[in-house]
Amino acid sequence: MWTLLSPPQTQTLLRTSITTRTTTIKTATVSLSVKCQQQQTSLQQKTQEDGIPAEDVKFLAKFKSRHNYIRVLEVSRKADHPFRGSRLLLLDAPGNIHSITFPNTPLTNTYFDVFATLPPILPPGPIAILGFGAGSAARALLDFYPDVVVHGWELDQSVLDVAREFFGLRRIERENKDRLFIYVGNALNASVRNGFAGIIVDLFA
Repeated sequence: MWTLLSPPQTQTLLRTSITTRTTTIKTATVSLSVKCQQQQTSLQQKTQEDGIPAEDVKFLAKFKSRHNYIRVLEVSRKADHPFRGSRLLLLDAPGNIHSITFPNTPLTNTYFDVFATLPPILPPGPIAILGFGAGSAARALLDFYPDVVVHGWELDQSVLDVAREFFGLRRIERENKDRLFIYVGNALNASVRNGFAGIIVDLFA
């Protein structure tokens, strides 16, 4: 996981007028924790670690489930940030990003893309994703490797509901009925008959 950062030397709060699917909230606050203190000037190119201005972020969902504090953010395509045009899944208080999706590409320009390099070095067989989230890793694997079968474990049913609603998981499941299998439960108990060719561990405590 990585953390969506506020500008260096400060810990900023996003304050904006937010319209959710059912309710308009006049003021909402999201704390973005600082990962490092880097020297930066306005002339430097924005990086993923830079904060996103409040006016460029819209909340699509925000609620507490049994296991998580779930927020889905959409970043404006006009934002001066590498995440422009994306949707982000944030879980719990620190503001950590657990999934990201961009329209029209399975790539994210984040560590999820590294997972897609695994199949060429594996023997034949299914791949497990422990910590499925909204499906960022699975999307790339299924897109680039037509023969790969993915089994994903996610503890929180609400995370999968959000993934289907806002991250295109419903379509991915429909297009890969024989290649994508998702289970709700403890990923540490994951198993299939004859085992896995490879296991991607993307869990957090």
